Amino acid sequence: MKRIVVVGGGLAGIAAAKRLVSCGSFDVKLLEAKDRLGGRCHSIRLSGVGVDMGASLFHGAKGNVMFETAQAHGFVSSESIPRSDKKKLILLSDGTSVPCEVLERYRVLFECVMDRLHEEQWKESKLELNDYLTTEFFKEAKEVQELNGGVSMHSLQEDPYMYPAFRCLLTEVGMDEGTRLCQGVGVSSFTEFDYLEGPHDNEFLGGHCYGDLVQELAKSLAEDIVNYETEVRSIEWNTCSSSRSGEEKLNLPIIVHTSEGDFFADHVIVTVSLGVLKAVTQSSPTQAFFTPPLPEDKLKAIAAIGYGILNKVIMEFDEPILDQSVYLLWKAEHIQNDPVVKKYPWLASLNSIQRLSNSSVYCVSFAGVDAHQIVSLPEEEVVTALLKIVGDRFLCKTLPPLKRAFRSNWGEDPCFLGSYSFNTPHSNTRHREALARPLSGSAPLQVLFAGEATHLTHFSATHGAFESGVREAERLIHYYGNNSNSTD
Repeated sequence: MKRIVVVGGGLAGIAAAKRLVSCGSFDVKLLEAKDRLGGRCHSIRLSGVGVDMGASLFHGAKGNVMFETAQAHGFVSSESIPRSDKKKLILLSDGTSVPCEVLERYRVLFECVMDRLHEEQWKESKLELNDYLTTEFFKEAKEVQELNGGVSMHSLQEDPYMYPAFRCLLTEVGMDEGTRLCQGVGVSSFTEFDYLEGPHDNEFLGGHCYGDLVQELAKSLAEDIVNYETEVRSIEWNTCSSSRSGEEKLNLPIIVHTSEGDFFADHVIVTVSLGVLKAVTQSSPTQAFFTPPLPEDKLKAIAAIGYGILNKVIMEFDEPILDQSVYLLWKAEHIQNDPVVKKYPWLASLNSIQRLSNSSVYCVSFAGVDAHQIVSLPEEEVVTALLKIVGDRFLCKTLPPLKRAFRSNWGEDPCFLGSYSFNTPHSNTRHREALARPLSGSAPLQVLFAGEATHLTHFSATHGAFESGVREAERLIHYYGNNSNSTD
């Protein structure tokens, strides 16, 4: 049986190992540095509520393997639940309530501007998404004569909600990319992503979470397949076996050096995050992770593709502070003049408070440089600043006692060094193709690559990560199916 080592136990690694094991023709080992599977899908439980510290969305329903699996196990509703701003509270930074139709009106305008990126003129654009949206949104607002029920151009220009709504929506898209206000994101990150049908923010039912989904997906992996707390330190591929002894005498061209010893293989599937690939390929030659080094086109792809970060702060109170989730819209003068925001600029990116499963648990998120800033400060200081802004400025009331708070730290975790990839103005599908391309040495397909960053159209999404793992497993299965003389 051909020996295959899968590096990384995230969704891509789980998918690759599951598919290879189900084939029954391979000796599979899955190496995971942590004491758990799931990678950037990691959940905790607070008062019986599943809380996703990492991935929490499905990015569409139809044809989404993650949603369909969750649906089959009753973790999500069998009926699509579309997003509706009418079900959410919307507050300005002076504490006043905003009519739901106001944000919906601007969302329609915003999405119209986003959809225009599919036009031919933007196909090869090197423009930054932030610049495009800022220019086109306000340009469209000036040209519109009537918008959703007879709003005239004159009243639109004088609308005090326009800038706060735009910033809220821009922040929302920036979080999808893992950056503050879409900074550094190329327009191709939107045009090259394949949006599946169905809502993108379906919530888990009954306190379920992505951790439950990972557990179901990994059930078919036997204990002797998964090696936990096994840190991969380097990969030698295309090696010569003539000088080896013992097990090393086997004609296996790959050695995976780990904290728990060496693993020998015919093929290795590397599913580590793009952030880890960026880190290990920037190391000195004496600390090379790949030997021989990766080819130039792959190194250029790793450098060109962007890698974002999203961190969450989870807060549980003695009693609910809100009956529903809420959108927060910042007025420009409050961003500029509020003393707390001046001290903590990341607060200006606070655009929503998500209530989890009708509980007293709430989540706020920050992306890009803001995500780094909230982990550079003591946790108590971050939570105190958040509570002051939420209570004093938006809700205008004293909040109930806080029981506990947690924050994620994906950017500093050496196993991830970020959250998910995006296209920069200087990267596109060709770079992802290069990143996904397998390496052959003395034998074909020695080093294969999976993970969300290697997916051409579903990058940054959980189903894209899973699909990429299946893709590389199928590549090996197809190879040996068409080369029966190559099997043991």
